[in-house]
Amino acid sequence: YTPEEYQAIGGWWATLYPDDVAQDQADFAALKANQPIVSELRIIRKDGQVRWVRVNAVPVWDAENNRLVGINGGVSDIHERKTAENAILSLNTELREQTAYLSTLNDVARAVTGLTDFRSTLHNVFKVLGAVVPFDAFYIALYDADTDDVDFPITFDDGAFYEEERGRLKSGSYLERILRTGEPLFLNRTADEMAALAKPFTPVGNADRVSASIIMVPLPYGGQNIGALSTQSYTLNRYTPKHVKLLRGVAYIVATAIENARLYEGLQQELADRKTLNDIAHAVAYLTDLQTTLLNVFEQLRAVIPFDAFYVSLYHPDSDELSFPILFDNGIFYATPPRRKPASMFGNAHVLATGATVFQNFAPEEAEARVAGADLMGDASRVTTSVVVAPLPYRGTIIGTISTQSYTPNAYSQRHADSLRGAGYIVATAIENARLYEGLQQELADRKTLNDIAQAVASLNDLKSTLLTVFEQLTAVIPFDAFYVGLYDAERDEIQFPILF
Repeated sequence: YTPEEYQAIGGWWATLYPDDVAQDQADFAALKANQPIVSELRIIRKDGQVRWVRVNAVPVWDAENNRLVGINGGVSDIHERKTAENAILSLNTELREQTAYLSTLNDVARAVTGLTDFRSTLHNVFKVLGAVVPFDAFYIALYDADTDDVDFPITFDDGAFYEEERGRLKSGSYLERILRTGEPLFLNRTADEMAALAKPFTPVGNADRVSASIIMVPLPYGGQNIGALSTQSYTLNRYTPKHVKLLRGVAYIVATAIENARLYEGLQQELADRKTLNDIAHAVAYLTDLQTTLLNVFEQLRAVIPFDAFYVSLYHPDSDELSFPILFDNGIFYATPPRRKPASMFGNAHVLATGATVFQNFAPEEAEARVAGADLMGDASRVTTSVVVAPLPYRGTIIGTISTQSYTPNAYSQRHADSLRGAGYIVATAIENARLYEGLQQELADRKTLNDIAQAVASLNDLKSTLLTVFEQLTAVIPFDAFYVGLYDAERDEIQFPILF
């Protein structure tokens, strides 16, 4: 500016950068209090460029009247130096933030490394994140692609932990979008948006409060998104992109830790399942009574598969029917029900035809619709929502099925199906052994009866006595209400009945 232009626009105060006006006012107040000042401010040049300047000023003081009567000072351009200083400060800030970021990731990694207990892993993640990310709600969701179900193994909201039920992934939800795209959700709702919500809604945790600030990031592992991690706050504008970056980094570590813990628990469970199958094999190996064999299988399976209903069916190909030597439902063993066609029993026709195991977790309304109007076995007042049906394979033939069922939604996983299938092989062999033994025992009993009859009549020479002895011996092995012996006279072509009962 020329001096004239400078005076015309209002002088010094007119050229100050708006954000620095308050500092200049504070400086002027100090001068009015007879204090010198040194200050760094920004001014706006005539060409619009913002420049940093250094102001040195001392008051000209009227001691007699105790007042400011003038100012002596100077202004120097320090823009290049200030720009360099700010760049260094910005770099230092970035380095501090990066160090804090890496330190947090390291803390998370150390907190979960070596943990094999799934729940402990999740709670350690919760504790470490709570120290660096502000949140009122926190959860981890795990997605099962086979069933399209979501499980919430840890949910914290408004000061309390919640136990959430496993359920289907909701179409159109934030969680579905993140799982499909792999992109994080970063949402800071405004006060107006909060007020405009029709009602408080959250899929988990405290359903009476609405989160104002939300971050949700995917849990990537092996090229798939196995779930999501979310922090939420009831405070407006609580999160920044830096929080999103931090949680994305944490998510990689957490996903790996979760998979490691699940793998370890899976191996432990597999060992337990194999032990149970071995126990079943030992328990039934020497049993020769079919009913005792099935009761032993029932007791052993309860240790590894949760169920409210259980049955074993035996297939009769001549009539295409199933019989049920054991049926348990809702705490009660039921008397043998009438035979049924495989097509009338969920999954049985498919299992018998293919040898595959079927398991299904129905939504309650689906379960009700599935059995509407059906003639149910067991407790007809209740409907099972989770079902596993496995084959009983023996020497290349499916001799029947074994099934566990639960009233609890989403009670079964592939592990339960695999366990029941493994049990099916053992049970089929045990059933055939028991049936073979019972058949041999019956054959021995029949042969003994024939031998007893032969011995009883060998020395008899009276026809009536002989026939009465045969009658008495046969009643022990053949159930009958009527009995006769007919003797044929070929010359007369007639039949005589020396005994008729």
